[in-house]
This record gives sequence, structure tokens and C-alpha cells, in this order.
Amino acid sequence: MNTTALFNLTIGFSGIFLCLLGLLQVLVSPWLDKSARRYFLLLFSVLLAFAASNAAGQLMRGLPGGGWRAALIASNFLEFLSPLVLAAIATRYLLHILDPERAMAGARRAVTALLCVHAALLLVSQFTGLFYVIDQANIYHRSPGYPLSYVPGTALLLMDMGLLIRCRERLDRKERLAFWIYFAVPFAAMLAQIFVYGFNFVVLATVLAALAMDMFILSEQTGRYLRQERQLSDMRLNLLLSQIRPHFIFNTLTSIYVLCRDDPPRAMEVIQDFSDYLQSNFTAIAATDLIIFPDELRHTKAYLAVESIRFGDRLTVVYDIKHTAFRLPALTLQPLVENAVKYGVGKGRGPEQIVIRTDAEGPDAVLRVEDNGPGFDPAAIDDAEHVGLRNVRERLARMCGGTLEIQSSPEFGTTVTVRIPGARPAGEKNAPFHAEML
Repeated sequence: MNTTALFNLTIGFSGIFLCLLGLLQVLVSPWLDKSARRYFLLLFSVLLAFAASNAAGQLMRGLPGGGWRAALIASNFLEFLSPLVLAAIATRYLLHILDPERAMAGARRAVTALLCVHAALLLVSQFTGLFYVIDQANIYHRSPGYPLSYVPGTALLLMDMGLLIRCRERLDRKERLAFWIYFAVPFAAMLAQIFVYGFNFVVLATVLAALAMDMFILSEQTGRYLRQERQLSDMRLNLLLSQIRPHFIFNTLTSIYVLCRDDPPRAMEVIQDFSDYLQSNFTAIAATDLIIFPDELRHTKAYLAVESIRFGDRLTVVYDIKHTAFRLPALTLQPLVENAVKYGVGKGRGPEQIVIRTDAEGPDAVLRVEDNGPGFDPAAIDDAEHVGLRNVRERLARMCGGTLEIQSSPEFGTTVTVRIPGARPAGEKNAPFHAEML
């Protein structure tokens, strides 16, 4: 085996090892999102086939016999097809990030067209020797048309670089750098390969560029994940602070003190409700994942049972619960109900009614809190006075992609609607309708 063949064989096996390393890194990385994980698994799998076909071709060249010839033809076909498939995969992922609404239909069609053109030319080459020939001794030789094999790939990479320049503002700095490395390094290797015969630079350049891209994307997504975790921690701290309400605790203890003298059995019930409320509150604040709706409803009922001691007949709560099989962030419903109590009957107005409704609308779970209180201007949700609503909205968005909408106007009450997307299990029917009053 000559020096050139040994060099190329070393590149092939190095590429195989690095691809396996890349696949392992993708599989064990906890912070890659689903689309990035799927992309890198596909990318390194095709890269593994590319490197393996290159190494196999180096080992089989010159071996006599029809079987070796067929295997050599197959490995060369795969080796020539893989680079454009890899470029197409990277372009698709770039378009996935730049164009989530799929408005760049022309770019997607161009990827498919270039891939088809390259595959067609490669098929033609098997019968005409357009790109390369394999002689009777099973030795590979370039043909005069060899540079044409790089035309579709070069066109695709130039299109990708144009996308990176035109849409650079849509990518984070590390994402831009990752794509530039992946497109520019193999492009330079392809240009070198056209003019330098014998030494195969493309395999190693492509594998190294893919690994660099993987590390940059992983670094960016890890940083994003950690930033989101810090933001969620800040929200939980704000939630903890918002749930420490000295006036509520003082008023509850005062009510219990009076009941101990006037109605001891009722005082025992309120103590139990207050204990349940506090226990649920501390459990909810510590929760880092979604909880089932019945637990959130139970916590809200404990809160309302305590508040009913203060307000008596001035506060009526109606439960219209048609759907319960969904999860939501802890302390979603209770702060909404508390807000309705605070700005309704808590402001000294007359009797107030609060209606708590749940239903399934398509695959989504919908939770509504309605009251006939004084209402307010929803634009005021940015004020510090309504930090609880902002906290609920932000946690919904970050933890489950949920939304919170407010419909309100002075003197006409308020309706707060929470929508949890994709929360309804497939085939599940609504729970039977029932309404109850507190």
C-alpha cells in the first residue's frame, strides 16, 4: 500500500471514529432540542456512511474479482452521493431555523432539485464514466468530467452562504459561526480536491466541520437552556414572595380566633382548610414540573374555603368543571381566583360571583375564571400591582407553551382564559357536566 492510499485510509478510519464520537455526544446531550437532535443524528449517520464508504473503497481498490468490483462500485457511488446529501441536510436545518413558517418554498425546492440533478448525473456516470471509471484491475481513476461532480454541491453551498448573509439577524452569533464553519470548510476542501489528485481532503474536512458545528449549536442551546432555567428560578422566587401575604394570614388567624370563641367546630374546619392551603402552597412553590389540574383545583378550593370565613354571603363560587385530565404549572388557577377576590369583594363592593370553568377545545385544555367584579383595564397588567398575573402568564408560556388572555372593562367584570395546547390525550372524552356552588 503506497503513502497516498495509507493517508486516505487513515482519513477514512479517523472519520469513522469521529462520527461515532459525534453520535455519542448527540445521544447523551440533555439540552439539544428535538429538531437539533434529529438533525445531528441524521447528519452524523450519513457522515458515518460517507467515511465508511471512503475507507472501504481504499481497501478494495485493486482487489481482483467481480464481487470486489461490485462492492467497489457501490462504495464509490455512496461516497460521491453523500456530500450533497450532507449539504442538503444542513440546508434543511438552516431553513428550519430561518423559516419556521415555511415561506421560503423556492429555497426548499432548489435543495430538492440540486439533489436530484446530482443523483441523476451520478447514475449516468455509472454507465458513461462521466465522473470516474473503474478499470479491469478494479483501480479507480478520475474522468475529465470529474469537476462536474462538484457543481450541484457548490451551487447548494453558495445558496446557503447567501442565506446566511441575507438572514444573519435571525441567528444567534454561535449559530451563525456554526453554519459558516460547516459550509465554508467543506467548500474549501472541495475546491482543493479538484486540483489535488489522490489525497482525499473532503471526508476529514466535512467530519471536523460537523463536529465543530455540533459543539457550537450545543453550546448555544445549553446557554439558552440555562438562561431559561435562571428565569424560571427567578419566577419561582417572585412567586414565593407574592404568596407571602401577611394581611391574608393575619386576617385568617383573627377569624379563627373569633370562631374559637363563637363556633369552635367551625374554627376546627377553618384551621384544617388553612393548613391544607399552606401545605399546598409550599408544595406548589417547590414544584418544578407541571401538576395535574385536580391538585391545583384542590388548592384553590382550600383558599376559597378560608376566604369564605371573611366574606360569607358576599362571595359565591360556581364550579363548572367539564375537563380535568390535563397538567398545568402549579399556582396557575389559585392566583387568578385570588385576583378576582382581591379586586372584587375585597374592595368593599357588594356580593360577587366567581365562576371557574374548564373544557376541552380540540386538543387544548381551556380554563376560565369569570367574575362580575368591577373590572379593570387589561393594559394595567404591566403595573407592579398585577405582578401575579404576569408571573402566571410567563410561567405558562415557558413551561407548557400556554397562553393567558384577559377580557375586562370597568364595571363589566373580568374573564381570564388560560389555554394549555395539546393537553388533551388522544381519544379522551369530556367529563360529564356538573356545577356546584361554594
